[in-house]
Amino acid sequence: DSPPLIHEALAQECPDGGSPGPFPNSTTRGNQDLHKLTLDPPDAVCNDGSPGLLFIRRAVETSTRWIFFLQGGASCAGHVECRDRWCGRQGIYDASKMSSRFIDAAAIGGTGILNGVARNPYHDANVVFFYYCSSDQWTGQRSDVVLADEGGRDAYRLHFRGHSIIEAALARLRQGGATSDDGVVTLPDLDDAREILWTGVSAGGAGATHHLDWFAAQFDADQTRVSGVIDAGFGPPFDQFDADTAAAFRAYVRNRYEETWSPRYGAFLDTSCVAHPANQGENAWRCSDPTYVKLNHVTTRFFQRLDLRDAVGSRGAISLGATLEAYAAGAAHALERLAGVAQTGHEGGGVTVTPGAYGPNCTQHVAITDGAFFFQSTVEDADGRPSTFVGALSRWLGGQMVSVIDAPDVAQSTSVCGPRD
Repeated sequence: DSPPLIHEALAQECPDGGSPGPFPNSTTRGNQDLHKLTLDPPDAVCNDGSPGLLFIRRAVETSTRWIFFLQGGASCAGHVECRDRWCGRQGIYDASKMSSRFIDAAAIGGTGILNGVARNPYHDANVVFFYYCSSDQWTGQRSDVVLADEGGRDAYRLHFRGHSIIEAALARLRQGGATSDDGVVTLPDLDDAREILWTGVSAGGAGATHHLDWFAAQFDADQTRVSGVIDAGFGPPFDQFDADTAAAFRAYVRNRYEETWSPRYGAFLDTSCVAHPANQGENAWRCSDPTYVKLNHVTTRFFQRLDLRDAVGSRGAISLGATLEAYAAGAAHALERLAGVAQTGHEGGGVTVTPGAYGPNCTQHVAITDGAFFFQSTVEDADGRPSTFVGALSRWLGGQMVSVIDAPDVAQSTSVCGPRD
């Protein structure tokens, strides 16, 4: 007999999934203007088998502009790790990141770039918010994955289907007339889109990276302009650390790929990276690193934001021996390297638009859905002019080359950091 699914196995240990309320850790606030759309294909499911969800809003006026947003929220792959995630023992996340059963309302709020207010230059776009419940950084393609303790006991099953959710969502939106569960919102046909921002934060930023070229290839480039906007999901390359830290970091990413991403997630990764001779055999793990992918293999235009002292993103590097100062310097260097990927990356001339970069020094993990850090916080550009995240992004989308990167040294920082709103 197959082991029970995770929610069945842990029904006695944590019957409510560690959930504190109807919107646990949804990371959304504001007006209740995004309406739930439940996906129904058999593989478009959360870790516990509940259906994947979108939250959608149609532009007030008929619009051919769209924003797709992949929600973040870390990941899990091991028996103890996923059990603790489900039961809310990770300190931040709980079963709401592994199931859609805890979302019992029709609508949640859009913030930052998803805000429908006039001050947002993207307020006139149709919004598709992908609710994160697969714990696989949106890469999974496996069902009924069995996790057990070291003795093979206490086994349970779960599904890693992040990529399947994305596939099912696009198929639904391209049928025309996708309607929210409450019947309030009906989106136009995605095939009529002329401008699309493909965005994601943190784990969603990693997922957006791995899918960006694949997503862009779903559309006629002469008809539809696809641009990626990635918030976090990036960091210093290994070679920016001392030899011991670099070796530890490299080993960690490699082990993560070989022990979890490949055998458990069946991870969907950037296809040109997977196919490249430099990433074959024992080097296949490189393609699970979103920093490596963006510096070498993404050819679709994209804009990257990364806080130089990202309070969340820096933790892994620090646990492997790096200092926060080294992380900040490496983060600035990584952003600077984006300007030359057409010359230094494996895809070479495939990069036709220089990536944009925005690097404040505020310790703020993600900003694209945070009103204060998207609209108000500033960093001085090379000419000494304060630039907001939204301003830098808008200039880059308008055709300008944009690289606004603060000094890693806090004493020389020009960042004006806004409070969360």
